[in-house]
Amino acid sequence: MSGSDFNELLQAAEQLSADVEGTGELPRVERTLREVLDASSELWTRVAQTGPQNIQAHLLLGSKGVDLPKLSQKLDTLSTRKTFEPLEPMSDVDIQSFLKNEQENALLSIIEETNKTCFEDVEKQQLEHMLHEWKQEQQRALNTLLGAPEDFNIGLEHQTSILGDSVGGVLKSLLDSQEMAYAKEIITYNRFIIQGTVRPSLVQKLSEVADSLNNKKVSDLWEMVRYMTQVPAQASGDPLLFRRSKALQTALISQAKKYLQDRYKSYMNNVVTGNLKEAQRGGVPGTYPLVRSFVNIRVPQGLAGLEDGMVDDQPVWALIYYCLRCGDIKAALHCVQRASPQVKEFSTILQDIEKSRDQKLNPQAEAFLQRQYRQQIKHMTDPYKRAVYSVISACDIDYDHPEVAKAADDYLWFKLWQIREEPLLPLGEPHSGEKLTYAHLQSLILEEYGESHYNAQEKPLVYYQVLFLTGQFEAALEFLFRMDKFRVHAVHMAMAMHQQNLLALPTSFDASLC
Repeated sequence: MSGSDFNELLQAAEQLSADVEGTGELPRVERTLREVLDASSELWTRVAQTGPQNIQAHLLLGSKGVDLPKLSQKLDTLSTRKTFEPLEPMSDVDIQSFLKNEQENALLSIIEETNKTCFEDVEKQQLEHMLHEWKQEQQRALNTLLGAPEDFNIGLEHQTSILGDSVGGVLKSLLDSQEMAYAKEIITYNRFIIQGTVRPSLVQKLSEVADSLNNKKVSDLWEMVRYMTQVPAQASGDPLLFRRSKALQTALISQAKKYLQDRYKSYMNNVVTGNLKEAQRGGVPGTYPLVRSFVNIRVPQGLAGLEDGMVDDQPVWALIYYCLRCGDIKAALHCVQRASPQVKEFSTILQDIEKSRDQKLNPQAEAFLQRQYRQQIKHMTDPYKRAVYSVISACDIDYDHPEVAKAADDYLWFKLWQIREEPLLPLGEPHSGEKLTYAHLQSLILEEYGESHYNAQEKPLVYYQVLFLTGQFEAALEFLFRMDKFRVHAVHMAMAMHQQNLLALPTSFDASLC
């Protein structure tokens, strides 16, 4: 290569450099090697992140025949900015535009309102869900504490009780006089537990407190507790399984009948005492003279339909019925033995009942009386004779004998006498309906009749009584607890029943008692 060629090449290079550095439109860019490296790294990062996604999208849509460039142009032209913006008001003269504008504005208002409502509903449901979870956690914590061992210690510091505050030397308390009376006995009972000595009977101690309150209704409540707890005791075990046993159910039925019979005998005494002149009792003690005087007051002379003659100038079947109503089989037998020959045959029946441990006839004698009742007695006009046969033979269980059973006590006494054991039936086989079982009576009172039938809000003690005397202790105490004036008594009766292992406790605090 000649020297002139190199000179020409040098001149061309200098001319090119002068053109670049001269007055060209492009600005001069000066970067260091580090800046060039950073810029290239940033560009590579953007391409590496978006590139594979775009490539996959193109492969997916292109394989289905989608025109990707055209689709991209359409998507770029779409805009949701104007979709949810309020439309500009139109002139009233342009009716078409005005109606279109109003329609679109109405749609936008509906969308906005729906969006607002959905948001509020979601927020509300979220709050409810959070509260539900909180309650579950709270309940789980409480149940954990309930099952904690006796030596569980939560480490609370000793604090002075507000019961220790006094004003002018007089002890203050938020408890009323009834609650304080019960509390004193509970404190004494707890001391026996701490000392490890023999624990007294809460039924006895708390019923004595109730008697000291000089409230007959409260005393009657505790009287029921005393009767129904005089049954074979079981110190531990499942109370429900214990109460389903045949022996305990028989004892509960017997004690309920005894309570109703003793209560009715006391009622008869009060009636006779209040009508001594009409009763003509004299000074002879015993159940039979009491019944004769009571019948003389309550059964009108010459009442039509009475059968089989008189004893001591009183209808024989009325005397027998009221002797049974008092629970005195011997008095009823005494009456039968002084009656006419057709009635004396009944003495064998009463003797068998008197000898029986559970006051029931043997199956053969009971079946004979049931046939006799269906064929003859049921159609007779003497209501007392029908009642006696129905009670003793446990038949005609659907008839309530309203002529003689005029109160809830009478009805319950009838049904307790008519309870018989039902043999176990295969699953799905209907009940025969000819026998009244203990479980059927409980269901009848609690579920079929219920509070409305017994007017429980006006007469709470009547409904409580039929529940308690049929062994439905949890339902009875739960109902009584809802009555403000009886709440404190319900709580302490539950304590007494729990000590006797007769009260079933719920597995958790928010579970129903019944």
